[in-house]
Amino acid sequence: MCTLDMPIDAFTVSIVINCYCHLNRVDLSFAILGWLLKSGYEPDVTIFTNLIKGFFFGNNVVEAEELFNKLVREKICEVNEVMYGTMINGLCKSGNTQRAIGMLRMMEGGNCKPNSVVYNTVISGLCKDRMIDDALQLLSEMIEKGIQPDVITCSSLIEGLCNCGRLKGAKKLVSDMVELDVYPDVITLNKLVHAFSKKGLVKEAEGIVQIMVRSGEGPNAFTYSALMDGYCLRGDMNKAAKVLEIMMARGCAPDIYCYSVLIKGYCKKGNIDDALTLFHEIPQKGLKPTVITYNTVLQGLFDISRSADAIELFKEMQAQGVSPTLSTHNILITGACKNGFVAEALSLLQRMENSHLNLDIITYNAVIDGLCRDGKFDVAKDLFDKLPSRGLQPDVITYTSLINGLCREGLLSDAKEWLKKMDKDGCPPNSVTYNTIVREFLRRSEHHEAKLLLEEMRRLDFSPDQYTRSLALDQHLSEGQEPVILDEMISPLQPDNKLKSSNAN
Repeated sequence: MCTLDMPIDAFTVSIVINCYCHLNRVDLSFAILGWLLKSGYEPDVTIFTNLIKGFFFGNNVVEAEELFNKLVREKICEVNEVMYGTMINGLCKSGNTQRAIGMLRMMEGGNCKPNSVVYNTVISGLCKDRMIDDALQLLSEMIEKGIQPDVITCSSLIEGLCNCGRLKGAKKLVSDMVELDVYPDVITLNKLVHAFSKKGLVKEAEGIVQIMVRSGEGPNAFTYSALMDGYCLRGDMNKAAKVLEIMMARGCAPDIYCYSVLIKGYCKKGNIDDALTLFHEIPQKGLKPTVITYNTVLQGLFDISRSADAIELFKEMQAQGVSPTLSTHNILITGACKNGFVAEALSLLQRMENSHLNLDIITYNAVIDGLCRDGKFDVAKDLFDKLPSRGLQPDVITYTSLINGLCREGLLSDAKEWLKKMDKDGCPPNSVTYNTIVREFLRRSEHHEAKLLLEEMRRLDFSPDQYTRSLALDQHLSEGQEPVILDEMISPLQPDNKLKSSNAN
């Protein structure tokens, strides 16, 4: 423009500076500012605001504050609400919410009073910092000063309260906002419906849905799926199915996620036939099952030992062009092993390896455990030895499965050696490992060895589980042991508040 002798004003320069700031080249922006000053132009508040914004874009918070303070101190320009808002927004986004509050107080004490946008910015920052009480206090200040909170105010606070688990507070806030004729949007209310439903508090979730209906912001598919999920978590499948009916009656078409939620609920209850009926309805509604939907039904079929049906469904899944994920393969392998189809699981594992799939330790653990339970310890051990070449390290579950396999074959001395091997390999046994081997010693009436291991558990702050306790007590009582011997045996079983839960895995 200079070469073409075209006129340049402050507005044009402001645009150029803003562009450089967005490109994170604040240095070039200051070069333009220098040229502007030499040319006799007086930079205005918009140009300086853009420069402050540029500092924040580059995460140069200190420089932004220094420039702002210099402008105020030397009265270079009249600071307006946009510059204050830029400072407060930049400080909040950079994690300096307390300094943003200081800027807000400065604004309140001056001639340029903060508006709802500025308060919303600070409230959002406080909520993200989990300083909910401070955010609520700022809301009260807004209302006292006659500044009407809006949807953005409400959304930030509700999300913050939900993230902190303060659902009752979030629900009260919604009621308070409604009294002020401020209705949160569907996205915000859905977060609250979802949060209540995940805790099984569907009555409270339905109360939020009623607010949505009254506001004219009708519930959508996500809302209904969250409600269904809440009822499924409580095991109330009749009410979950009723939600689907109400949803369709209100003209809200369910999506595949809605069906997946309900199918999962049926599967967890063992109602696989109901799950399959719903599953087969999906294509009739113009929808396609996702890999998550297929995985859910596969798991449900394996859980009730309908392995043949699960395999057929897997074949159908592939025929429909739905690519199986690692989770799918893990479900197949684990399900096959638990239902006694260990050879088939091993064959599937080999095909997966040949296909160069990125398998994880969960996959191998399932097969190793299945092999051990099927009395094929040597095959399991060979698979264990190959793990490092697969880029995997055995975990405590892997070792515990092998120890369980040795115990099943009566090789208790070898099982004890593997217990020591775990420590040497940097994978110390947990409570489950110890309970596994202790129980086998008890079954074989090798009380001295069992007692030594129980004492070792106590030193490690592990506790025997209820099955181990019952086995020890029942066995001694049935064998008619003398009370002194019984007391000596069960002394390590006595409850101790310092003991770790045997559920550690």
